[in-house]
Amino acid sequence: MMDFITSKKGNSQGQLDKIDSLGKLITPTTVCEIQGKTNERIDCNIIALIVNQYENTEGVLDLASHNLVFSSGIISKKLCEEFYSKVSINLQEKISTDFISNSILYYNASFDYIKVLLRFVYSSYVDLKGNYPESEVRDTLKELGLEKTDWYLALGFLITKTKDEDFKKWLRESSNIPEDIWGCFNNLKGKNKKLKKDYQANQLKHGAVPHFMRSNSANTIGSRVLITLDDFYSKSTHTISYSLPGNSLDIEDTQNFLIKYNNATVKLINKVRKDIKIIEK
Repeated sequence: MMDFITSKKGNSQGQLDKIDSLGKLITPTTVCEIQGKTNERIDCNIIALIVNQYENTEGVLDLASHNLVFSSGIISKKLCEEFYSKVSINLQEKISTDFISNSILYYNASFDYIKVLLRFVYSSYVDLKGNYPESEVRDTLKELGLEKTDWYLALGFLITKTKDEDFKKWLRESSNIPEDIWGCFNNLKGKNKKLKKDYQANQLKHGAVPHFMRSNSANTIGSRVLITLDDFYSKSTHTISYSLPGNSLDIEDTQNFLIKYNNATVKLINKVRKDIKIIEK
């Protein structure tokens, strides 16, 4: 099982209260057979996909949570004292926000990992073969430049490209998916939408690093040239302004949100983990 991250203390000034150790998910060495609640044996091909995807999901969540931990003001201060000749609150907050930005990227990526995990856990071998033909997987494998042994990543890529409506339809119509799994996924999906928009995961993904507000209001690092879409495509000459973005993020608020995002993710994964039975050798 994976552990949750505990909440921050009030007015923590960039610190994180306590981080529980992260537990392991499942590994190939502990798996002999995976069975669903109906006790019907899952095809060995699906077992391989599930084990690999659990490992991948654990890996990306480790990256996300560790970067969140390292965004703590305590750690950024120690890094400044250890590696920089001049320590300042601006530098400390710069280091913290660098780690937060990494965390935002990895948590956003983890949502797709989880969609693939759900598809593998709650699909039959026949369903996967029918919905994702071998020819499509081979073409995608070539398109992505992956090694042949990583063909399952091409399959996962096709799953992540499934339209939201189609994925939701599959979740609703799959009789073997427990209602609480469906509920947890919907909750996480809502948080992911907020992560993309309000916490600028989409901006990070498409080429713009979020600007974070700083304790020192005189610090203008992150100012940008502002021009509207209409102005850009107009033939007329326009005045260009230069200022801080209006959607600047707050360190405290972002850390709090990412803790909630982490815990919603862990809640879903742990429920999925309980929904399959691991029989050790």
